Amino acid sequence: MQPRRILVRAGSRADDSSAPFEMSVESALKLLGVSDGASFDEILRAKNSIVAICKDDQEAIAQVINMFSITLDYYLFLFF
Repeated sequence: MQPRRILVRAGSRADDSSAPFEMSVESALKLLGVSDGASFDEILRAKNSIVAICKDDQEAIAQVINMFSITLDYYLFLFF
């Protein structure tokens, strides 16, 4: 199966002029620290754990939320 690629914006602000980059679902899962077969609850716990660690870094939080969104979109695509 070909990795699914989704464009995400590097910055966290709407007025950010940085170029978007591609991230595969597999990369997002790896960065979240979960396996490909992880449940929604496992992915949510991983996201919440990383957000808690990055609580003062809004850009890092935005990137974690983007990774979570990528995985959520992928799982919704697979199961619905």
